[in-house]
Amino acid sequence: MSFRSSRQLRRVLPRDGRGRRALSVAAVTAAVALTGSLAAAAPVASPDPDHGRLDAPVLLARPNAGKVELGRNMSWGVGAAAASPACHPTRPICVHWTDRGDHAVPPADGDGDGIPDQVERTLAAVTTSWATIVGKLGFRAPLADKRSSVDGGDNRFDVYLADTGSAGLAGYTSSDDARLADGSTYRYRDVSAFIVLDNDYKASQFNQGTSLGNLRVSAAHELFHAVQFAYDHREDDWMSEGTATWVEDQVFDGVNLNIGALQHSALAAPLTPLDFGRRRHQYGSWLFFRYLSERYGPKIVAQIWRLADDSPDEVSSKASQTYSMRAIRRAVAREGDDFSKVFNQFVTTNLRPAKGYKEGAAYPRPFSPRVALGPKGETTGWLGTQLDHLSSIYVSFVPGKDAPPARRLLLRVQGPPKGSAPAARVVVAFDGGRSKTVPIKLNRRGDGEVRVPFGRSSVRSATIVMINGSTRYTHCSTKTAPYSCGGRSKDDDRIFKVRARVL
Repeated sequence: MSFRSSRQLRRVLPRDGRGRRALSVAAVTAAVALTGSLAAAAPVASPDPDHGRLDAPVLLARPNAGKVELGRNMSWGVGAAAASPACHPTRPICVHWTDRGDHAVPPADGDGDGIPDQVERTLAAVTTSWATIVGKLGFRAPLADKRSSVDGGDNRFDVYLADTGSAGLAGYTSSDDARLADGSTYRYRDVSAFIVLDNDYKASQFNQGTSLGNLRVSAAHELFHAVQFAYDHREDDWMSEGTATWVEDQVFDGVNLNIGALQHSALAAPLTPLDFGRRRHQYGSWLFFRYLSERYGPKIVAQIWRLADDSPDEVSSKASQTYSMRAIRRAVAREGDDFSKVFNQFVTTNLRPAKGYKEGAAYPRPFSPRVALGPKGETTGWLGTQLDHLSSIYVSFVPGKDAPPARRLLLRVQGPPKGSAPAARVVVAFDGGRSKTVPIKLNRRGDGEVRVPFGRSSVRSATIVMINGSTRYTHCSTKTAPYSCGGRSKDDDRIFKVRARVL
């Protein structure tokens, strides 16, 4: 009997002596056996409108320049009156809108200046985002659209308002840069961009957050995609969407709508590779960039994008023009750290997000099957599972009702060879809230063991964390898989086993 999801596993877990769910050894043997089919909960589809980073080969016209098909027509339509854009007096930003048809903005104009309130709110949100992203965090500004087929009137950055919510989008980013045209010989990936935001963010289309909150985070998210286009408009989806979701919280810290994406993150789905760029996991990956920015400061993300740059500005740098994970590894190395160590600590931190992140009290905790062990000599036998690259699994061992007050737990691990970057750690949680992380040193074959406290009078749990930290890829740039470099990992389906015994 095997369980394909942690939800199924939860339903059969009996309670241990403290009222917490835990598997008895017999249940572990029957339910998990040696195949160890412990899996993350199935992804839950979000009902909220998505964000879009729509680039080559999908190029969308500006709403005022022609037909735009995206679920429904985003074009303002023939004869729709487009008012003069509202432009910032010092920042190179203009907001374009229409006052007719399906995409008209609400007409309310509280100050009577002829510019609808929604347009002014949008200009303010984009301006604030620009000041933080370009001014404070040091990212490159979006490129001027002087090469586009329709430049929006001048070289300032263009923002359009349309009913994107009707197509299930909070907004999207696109480009009509001549460098993307058929026959172009341009060999880099930096292009200009424009963004389209919803015209009203009404509650019937956005079922979480307020209208203003959705506008603000969408403005930050889409502006950051335009910033990314100034580096590399074809960077791996997981990093492009992950950092755009990360920046929402950097610009508008009080909105916190990106917390909803954590159901698709390493917290809720640790068995899913960190760099999986589909099924909304590309949004949940923002947690990793939050971890890096809290560890090194938020400018580490700008460093990553500079190292991933694919424009003439960085052509002389041997460290540029590279894909997402390689750029991250290099950025971490410049901070004096090894990526494998940092990833292991990230995974361990996720076990107790409330203590590991500044806003972690609002984050979900990862599911960890709980196995109750009691008398001396009791053992689980070997429990195993397969881990893909950049993924992990947690299993918690808890003292049962019949456990002596003072015991130790022997944990033995059999992992893959050292070249595939296996790692294992034990987090011992003591009564009173204190915890201690104990690394398990693995030899070249991937084997290791450790002894940790396990007394019923002092220990709440001993959680083993098994990690596949591989960043080795093959078939890069073929876009055959939704991972870093568009390639495949050399180290997926690696077998990890653990055996726990009460001493």
